[in-house]
Amino acid sequence: MKENMKNKKFPYVKLYVRVVLYGITLGLAVLSMISIRQDNMFPSVLKNSVYAMTGITFFISAFYIALEIPKLKKIIRKMVQTYEWMWRIVSDMEYRIMIFAAASFFFNVIFAGFNGVIGWLSHSPWFGTLAAYYILLGAMRYDWLRQNNPQITERRKEKRVTSQKQICILYGVLFIFMAVVLGGAVILLVHLEGGKEYPGVVIYAVAAYAFYKIIVSAMNMIKARKRRALSMIIIRDIGYIDACVSILTLQTALLSAFSIHQEKFTKMMNGMTGGAVSLMILILGLYYIRKAKE
Repeated sequence: MKENMKNKKFPYVKLYVRVVLYGITLGLAVLSMISIRQDNMFPSVLKNSVYAMTGITFFISAFYIALEIPKLKKIIRKMVQTYEWMWRIVSDMEYRIMIFAAASFFFNVIFAGFNGVIGWLSHSPWFGTLAAYYILLGAMRYDWLRQNNPQITERRKEKRVTSQKQICILYGVLFIFMAVVLGGAVILLVHLEGGKEYPGVVIYAVAAYAFYKIIVSAMNMIKARKRRALSMIIIRDIGYIDACVSILTLQTALLSAFSIHQEKFTKMMNGMTGGAVSLMILILGLYYIRKAKE
């Protein structure tokens, strides 16, 4: 019976049929979002039918997309190989991490400046705290990029043990300081002001990206610890913390959009999630301090 199940394959359909299926799935997904936002727009029976059809078409579409991934990989691989710099990003993991870390640092600087200006103009301690968070995050990424500059790395080979202890203490202190800053942001979030809002269906795109970010960063963090390379562990930990804070800001936006007139529940959830993220960052900082003493 098991062998028969293994031999069964999902029925093949032509490309134009799959394209139509993906279009129907997307259309139903949009209708589902509209019905969530506008609760009284559709009759109850029609609304439930749309939800059910969305689930069914999404499930079928996911199978066909999964079957097409190997073909897409081959096509993309051939395209990438024609450009040397793109192929290096794909094939050289260390170079790829450096490029993405530099890009993340660039965006951290932009977000720090944006939140700082908004906080100054609106006299908002919430935006001021966010600016401080992004400054810290950017500083950590900048220092990691500086530490992993090939020329500096060569010079420090002889002082590797001392250097690693210093690096652990530095990042331990920075993580602890970040936990304090984020804790202040959570207090503002619960008692005074704060949170983010996204217009219309943008919130769903932001949610999808935030969940993708947390899953990928968690996987990268686990892989880095298996390799036991301190520099890789540090940059992956920074990325994971960034993703966790993104989930927190997403939660504030979701609660703001869908928990109208439930202020007590919103404050409780923001306080619990924010407190958990701050505590996790604090523990991570203490871990690095302890690691420096080993």
